[in-house]
Amino acid sequence: MIVIVFMFCATLCLAQKEVAGVKFPDFYQWKNHKLYLNGAGLREKWWIDLYVAGFYVEKRSQDAKELIEKDQAALMRIVIVSSLVTTDRMKEAIQEGFEKSTKFYPTSKEKIQHFIKLFNTELKKGDVVELLYLPKEGTYVYINRKYKGHLKGEDFKKALWAIWLGPDPVDDDLKNELLKL
Repeated sequence: MIVIVFMFCATLCLAQKEVAGVKFPDFYQWKNHKLYLNGAGLREKWWIDLYVAGFYVEKRSQDAKELIEKDQAALMRIVIVSSLVTTDRMKEAIQEGFEKSTKFYPTSKEKIQHFIKLFNTELKKGDVVELLYLPKEGTYVYINRKYKGHLKGEDFKKALWAIWLGPDPVDDDLKNELLKL
């Protein structure tokens, strides 16, 4: 009991980053992978706050290319902060993101379509999307902590991370925030 209370208190005392009212802890533990917050920022479009994202990696870096290409466990945690973000709009945004990212990091259209189908759930303000990549396993998709599916391949992970970190990201300001240590 004392150990559990200590762990709870220690978790509360850890450094956190807050973006648009959403708190991102300094690290996440996933099985034997300890992932550190590389950066967190706000995705805006036409001055409207859409979502906040936090990017967690095993080894922090300000080098976007290294973060995309390195085969390390990583987590993109997205929290929707606008009621304007709907399932259909999210699917459209994902498609547009891949159209940009796959110019630099190609992956199959089948993988992209499979990924988009994993978002066949009603999204609303406050929902949390977690995209977890584990080496030799692939990318796992969770929405509100519920497992939605899995995609194999490092090629898919590279195209996915390039949506936010690539040479032509969806939002330059968000990219810069995700690269802040």
